[in-house]
Amino acid sequence: MNIILATRIKNLRKESDLTLQELAEKLGCKKPCLSMLERGKIKKPSAELLWKLSNILGADIGYFLDEKRGRFLHIISNITNKEISFRFESSGVIYIDV
Repeated sequence: MNIILATRIKNLRKESDLTLQELAEKLGCKKPCLSMLERGKIKKPSAELLWKLSNILGADIGYFLDEKRGRFLHIISNITNKEISFRFESSGVIYIDV
């Protein structure tokens, strides 16, 4: 996971006036896991985790993606346990490679 995603998660949590513990409880994960996520130590967060974060923090899931054209964000699908890649193109559309 890149540091941009980690920073965006941390900033949104703070803007929402949530502690690490409070957000971890809402996500259904442990505080150390969320801390690792905010420090960029989790390289491929699950799609489910990003979806939950977007809902809890009131952000579009696209906000968590690196918006530089041609860059990818890789996550792991909870359903298939396979990697999914999100990519921004010049049109601004996100393409998903499975």
